[in-house]
Amino acid sequence: MIKTISIAAVSALALAACSTTGDTTVAAASTDTTSSAAVETAERAPVTIGGAEMLPTNTIVENAVLSNDHKTLVSALQAAELVDTLS
Repeated sequence: MIKTISIAAVSALALAACSTTGDTTVAAASTDTTSSAAVETAERAPVTIGGAEMLPTNTIVENAVLSNDHKTLVSALQAAELVDTLS
């Protein structure tokens, strides 16, 4: 029961940490067929959050550790002993 509550709390923190501030980039889809190459290129562009590149090969925890914006989240994950669960 306590672990379920901890997971819910960490999930809420993770969602709260995802904000529109910072240096994130969002690629918009287009109905124009001539710009499909540009959209594909934008989808492959690296995502940088908190000054660190978020890599799809990393776990959630590994990416969070790299980001300066997620130090509180990393501390909460460590305190709740959820690092191994999310890795």
